Formats: sequence, C-alpha cells, structure tokens
Amino acid sequence: TRAWIETHFGWLKAAAGMRQVKQRGLTKVEALFQLAMAASNLVRLPKLIAAGAA
Repeated sequence: TRAWIETHFGWLKAAAGMRQVKQRGLTKVEALFQLAMAASNLVRLPKLIAAGAA
C-alpha cells in the first residue's frame, strides 16, 4: 500500500542518506537506491521472521 511505500522512502531519506545523492549518473544512483532498499529489507527481516514464527 501507499503507506508502506512512503515509510520506506522516508527511511531512505532519513537513515540511508538518500535525500541528496553524491553520485552522478542514473546507473550509479540506481545501484545506490537498490543497495539502500536491500538494507531496508534487512532491517525489517527480524520483525518479519518473528511475525511468521508466531
């Protein structure tokens, strides 16, 4: 849903430092975005595992 997406983009801006990127070029920025989203998923992983085990 939209709230879920906005939460992730908010995390990217605040915690991952993607409010303003220092890289140039779409390829580099896209790679940085994918890395940051993977990190976001890793942060969420323990909560998802705990919810699945319950």
